[in-house]
Amino acid sequence: MSPSLIPHPSSSLHHVSFSHPSSSLPHVSFSHPSSLLFPSSCLLLSSLLFPSSCLLLSSLLFPSSCLLLSSLLFPSPCLLLSSHSMLPSPSFLSLSSATVYLLPPHFSSVSLLPLISPFLTCCPSLFHPSSPPSFPLRCGHCKKLSPEFDKAARRLKGSVQLAKVDCTSHSQTCERFGVSGYPTLKIFRNGRDSAPYDGPRTAEGIYHYMKKQTGPDSVHLQTDEDLQTFITHYEASVVGAASRLSDFLKAAGLLREQFRFAHTTDLRLGAEYGVHVLLFRPPRLRNRFEDDVVVFSDHMTITSLRRFIRDNIYGLCPHMTLENRERLRGRDLLTAFYDLDYHHNTRGSNYWRNRVMKVASQYTGRGLTFSVANKKDFLSELEDDFGLGTSDGGELPFVTIRTKLGHKFTMREEFTRDGRSLQRFLDDYFAGRLKRYVKSEPAPERNAAAVKVVVAETFEDVVNDPEKDVLIQFYSPSCLHCKKLEPVYRELADRLYSDRNIVIARMNAVNNDVPLGYDVQGYPTIYFAPVGKKDEPIRYQGPRELKDFLNFLKQKAGRVNKIQRNKIESKKPFFLLKMFSVRKKVVETAHEKNMMEKFKLLFVLHTEILS
Repeated sequence: MSPSLIPHPSSSLHHVSFSHPSSSLPHVSFSHPSSLLFPSSCLLLSSLLFPSSCLLLSSLLFPSSCLLLSSLLFPSPCLLLSSHSMLPSPSFLSLSSATVYLLPPHFSSVSLLPLISPFLTCCPSLFHPSSPPSFPLRCGHCKKLSPEFDKAARRLKGSVQLAKVDCTSHSQTCERFGVSGYPTLKIFRNGRDSAPYDGPRTAEGIYHYMKKQTGPDSVHLQTDEDLQTFITHYEASVVGAASRLSDFLKAAGLLREQFRFAHTTDLRLGAEYGVHVLLFRPPRLRNRFEDDVVVFSDHMTITSLRRFIRDNIYGLCPHMTLENRERLRGRDLLTAFYDLDYHHNTRGSNYWRNRVMKVASQYTGRGLTFSVANKKDFLSELEDDFGLGTSDGGELPFVTIRTKLGHKFTMREEFTRDGRSLQRFLDDYFAGRLKRYVKSEPAPERNAAAVKVVVAETFEDVVNDPEKDVLIQFYSPSCLHCKKLEPVYRELADRLYSDRNIVIARMNAVNNDVPLGYDVQGYPTIYFAPVGKKDEPIRYQGPRELKDFLNFLKQKAGRVNKIQRNKIESKKPFFLLKMFSVRKKVVETAHEKNMMEKFKLLFVLHTEILS
């Protein structure tokens, strides 16, 4: 079955006809006129005729309508349709003119290839094999990234092609490129997997990051003026000057996603410094605490050059941005957030940075990196991760520490201009006197239900209880899959409620920090924390039916008692077990009542004898 497109005499109308080979199914025919005739964004056809499915037609043909069609005709719940005949090229099928949905044969045609979790369910049997994959909204991170990605695609159209791949339909391809979580973004250059994309995930950040990728790996400098122009850039610069530059250019090709490179074969350009590789810090970050130019003096290899750049590119106190934050957070990092704007107020931006650097210079070599950042770029992060509101700190910086292990600390004392409050904060940090910040909901006053409620503050006590095996579900309140799982999960907890050795628990992963060791990329995510191996939780990846959970626990939970194992192995339906339990209780009650009657009779006889 496939749709046929029939031109309509009116330029504002297109006629679409759907038919099914089965004679028992109706022939569906409708016309899509201009928005003057159908102004609503969603056209709902009769629920009697079309009860349950949703078909999104190509935006080229139907720019605004959503047509609800019969699940008999279209068995997939929601299908994205963009027939190859409607697009200029059969290689790419898109919802918009900017972002393409890519199939494996066409990987070499794009520069930036994101491999993302699907957000609609696809039914590939209905349409031409070159139709676009669809993507179900299971992954919250993918859902958040998708509109930003599409905005960036529109801005980059004509210079960099952005594309999406459905890893549900093309799992082998995604495995070949090492995709283990969603969303994963990779940069392809000349048809090859060039490097992972580790830049920001906003439209603005993706745009600027990818614009850098359109030029050569290393810029060829021919004059002194070229050199001066290159090193006065907003970002740091790495310049090589040598007659043989093969290793330098190889390193530039590997690191171009992160840093700026230039080279020259005119040795006079490097004669002033007497060396062949120089790292120039950007003019906006020059200061009296460190040199503006760093000299590479090691033997030239790709490894040694990479190490030199990694150790020196950011200096004592770099400017953290949405683009470089992931690289900076590979270490323990202190950040001072304030109204920083190097485009319009360089002097004011450096005022607080210089005070941070003055203190930072006293703690070099102790494993802590320092940085400054514009608080406006990180407002949501500061609120979600550190509990800081927009009014906290006012014009003064507020300071946080985030370690590479994910531990978080905040400086609650007001930042003083002499830097002494920051110094006290650092002394307490290195002495281990600071209390970690943990985002957590309040602990429940009563937690007597079969499914135990866990919050970040109680995670250690409940999940890491050394005496109990724990099955923990991480969920989001808005996740439909979590809501579907809820009755099954509750029934599982009811079944095992009397077993003191096992706990069935769940935690809202949106409002609570997820501990280290638990990788939660989507919802629901379920882990098993066994006794004796709390630092090695096991991710549950099986079906989400009661019998599957029970079989999993039978295998993994070594402390499930004999009674509960009998319950797990029981072939009886759960409602029969409940009936048996109720009947047994009634019998026990009747027996107790009968004994009480006998006791009363004996008491009366005993009283009469005594009298």
